[in-house]
Amino acid sequence: MFEHLVWPRPGAQAFHRANRLAATLLTSLSLAGVASAAPGAHGPNGEHLDAPAGPAVSGESAPKFVTQSDLFEVVGTVRADELSIFVSRFATNEPVLGASLEIETGKLKATAVFYEDAGDYSVTDAPMLEALSAEGPHALVLTIISGDEADLLDASLTVAPHTDHEEHDHPIWPWLIGGLAALVAGAALWLAISRRARTLSGATT
Repeated sequence: MFEHLVWPRPGAQAFHRANRLAATLLTSLSLAGVASAAPGAHGPNGEHLDAPAGPAVSGESAPKFVTQSDLFEVVGTVRADELSIFVSRFATNEPVLGASLEIETGKLKATAVFYEDAGDYSVTDAPMLEALSAEGPHALVLTIISGDEADLLDASLTVAPHTDHEEHDHPIWPWLIGGLAALVAGAALWLAISRRARTLSGATT
């Protein structure tokens, strides 16, 4: 009664089922690998997978200093190409424009140039910028002369250590385990289907 039955080729069925099982295992293990990523591992967009959740930060904050006296209030920002300084009157917060401003740190001294369009004083002296960009605390002395008023202000600038985002090797073990598990599962499935097909084929004879 079984002569006219045509059994499907076990090889094709086993191959497709093994492929589906392998894909499922690889997907599951890859997700597990992301969830347990080693410190420094990166996601598909370059993000740190071990970084805490929070608002995105565009970059490190530029070092700043703030100082004041009875006459003036000063805010300075150290950038890559300049030291930008804003001066205002302490009592009224009115900008102090066109004053004479000199800054000292250690044995270095530089005169700031006033820019009317930006309303700030700029120091571009290379040795001064190099000194103020070094890590650690820096003691500053500012001399300001505006009309008949003159003042001497002390300030402190602290430059935090520069942090470099080092590249770390991505762990390869999740992929090796996933590939091995897929091969073992595929082989086991192949053997089970082939054994069943041979059993059924023997029953028809």
